[in-house]
Amino acid sequence: MISNLKKHPGLTSGLFLAFVVFLCFVLTFVFEGVGIKDLAISSAENDELIYYYEVAGVINYGIPQGFFGYYEVSARTLSFGPWSPLLIINYCILGKLFGWSLTKAVFYNAFMLMLAVFLFGLLARPGKYQTVFCAIALSTYTFLMYGIFSVVPEVTCYSYSIIYMGLCYSSLRENKRYKTVLMFSLAFLLTLMRPYYAGLMIPALYFWYKRRGKGVIIPGALLTVASVYGYFFIAVNLCAWSPVGGFAERLIPKLELNKDNIYFLCSKISVSLLAGGGDMIRRLVHGLYASYEQLVVFFVDEVWARNFFTFYYIFILLVLLVILTWKKRSSGGKLTDSFLWRCFWPAYYTLMTLAVALYFSGWSADRHLAEFVVMGIMFISMETGESGSRKWLFALLELGLIYALTKVPNREREYVSREYINEIYEEKEELEKIMPLTYTGEPSWDNTVFWMYKDKVDGEEVIIPWRALYAIPDGYAFNMTLGDEWFDHLKEKNAKMRSKYFATVPSGDGEEWCINNGGRKIAEYGGIVLYQLH
Repeated sequence: MISNLKKHPGLTSGLFLAFVVFLCFVLTFVFEGVGIKDLAISSAENDELIYYYEVAGVINYGIPQGFFGYYEVSARTLSFGPWSPLLIINYCILGKLFGWSLTKAVFYNAFMLMLAVFLFGLLARPGKYQTVFCAIALSTYTFLMYGIFSVVPEVTCYSYSIIYMGLCYSSLRENKRYKTVLMFSLAFLLTLMRPYYAGLMIPALYFWYKRRGKGVIIPGALLTVASVYGYFFIAVNLCAWSPVGGFAERLIPKLELNKDNIYFLCSKISVSLLAGGGDMIRRLVHGLYASYEQLVVFFVDEVWARNFFTFYYIFILLVLLVILTWKKRSSGGKLTDSFLWRCFWPAYYTLMTLAVALYFSGWSADRHLAEFVVMGIMFISMETGESGSRKWLFALLELGLIYALTKVPNREREYVSREYINEIYEEKEELEKIMPLTYTGEPSWDNTVFWMYKDKVDGEEVIIPWRALYAIPDGYAFNMTLGDEWFDHLKEKNAKMRSKYFATVPSGDGEEWCINNGGRKIAEYGGIVLYQLH
């Protein structure tokens, strides 16, 4: 057994890293004193509810049988939020093979991450110190475990990014065609999930260039542009609202793709690109200014310190810059493959600041920065601890990294009681009888539940206990409103609610609206009431 491991240098590292992830997975239950079932509906963000039902709809019916979206005006299949439906691809594949539930989603996340770090070790072949550094960094990065114990698809992005990093280091060692093809495939898939991954095309293009020469520049650039545009096209035509404010609607045409209008696609794309370019630049400038204001707040009164990714992101960037300077001196400033490779990552991290500013401002950037932090961990792990003479740097970086990951506040995970979980599951059995799915082979408003994120009870704002919505039968979809502004919209437009069901808190303005509009209460449980409107 030991002799076989010695024949494959990366196998030991891969197995060790996978074991570390598994150990963190198990120890989380031990230290927090909970079981896997206690995590089942303890989601911290309501996005997880949506992803869960999207996957359930795909697995059971091919597509969800209702509409996801906001305010019923942006409803489409697989469309909750501005992010690509491709984010749930791993869940759909694994769920189809092994079944789908909230607890199984947690196991799938753990499996995907374990597989990713195993492949990284196998491909990158880190040395002893590099492997240990990577293991400690991953185990102290609590958001990684936070991602595993949820149904948000960030773990898919983490996993693909880690495998991509392994392919990069493998190509630095031996540049082979199949590795470049895999790098392009992963970069293309990640870009279709989130457009800022387009930067991952650059290393793939570089390795392709080293093998093929200058002839790859134009096709490579076209492939990169196509992948970014492909993401936005999917987002505008399949998602509930377009990303980055309103500029995407002007950049990209919204089409019902059929034989009557497919011929006009190219001309519409050209016109849309010209119309939307200026708006995109204005949005970027606004985002940068908003991020600058948030950064000032962080340093003045520590309000932003709640988002520990801010500190960690800056820490990673500084370390990358130190490594870049160090490598430049050791290489005599020559443009070697390794030196160019190490130039790329600090530049990429810097550009990601612009990308995050384009999309977000403030604390909502955490998930997206986290994806690059994971890649930063893999990069720093490979660039330190290469030999015994650099143990001092290894030790310093390790201490700094552990401090960054453990001392800056992390988001808390809340658990609901076992009794509450049992109540939800029992109610699900009842609701399957009361509100059977109307199956027509395509989405229907009869299979859509409209819910209020916030309602008013006796003049006070109350957030709906949305975890209770997990009792809704699989195949249903959700539309939502943040508050009672939706009622004003209906009154203004003299419109009727298209969703068949309405969920809110008892004795609130939402329930009063349901009663006044002929709604029939069909269930009350878990802190919510459920009405059938028509």
